[in-house]
Amino acid sequence: MFERYTQDALGAVFYARAEAGIRGAPTIEVDHLLAGVLSQPSAVLPADAVRSLLQHLHGSEPRPSIAFSGVDLPVSESGALVFSYAEQAARGLGSSEIRLEHLLLGILRQNQRVRALFDEHGIDADFLLRALKR
Repeated sequence: MFERYTQDALGAVFYARAEAGIRGAPTIEVDHLLAGVLSQPSAVLPADAVRSLLQHLHGSEPRPSIAFSGVDLPVSESGALVFSYAEQAARGLGSSEIRLEHLLLGILRQNQRVRALFDEHGIDADFLLRALKR
């Protein structure tokens, strides 16, 4: 399934899987995928906004180290939609690869709450969507 994913997009998926495991979640959810995307270096989002969003997602508790436990977690239905939307975004933009930006487009398309969270942290989600689709 992930053959077309770039290294940074794969890194985001692996981070999301680890994040779900650390949080004791039974499935990988959209919030875990967002944390994964935000964990990767990106020219798309301002660094201070990323820090603010991660703080919001993780709360004030210390960030545990990420380690792969070997236990495979399924992706939730909403998480699976993110992957489907990311693939559609890549195809629609003429890309043979699925990049970090495509995952972010999928997250923003799937979850209105995430869009509101971006707006709350000073990131205009509509502007971001237009910029990513170029």
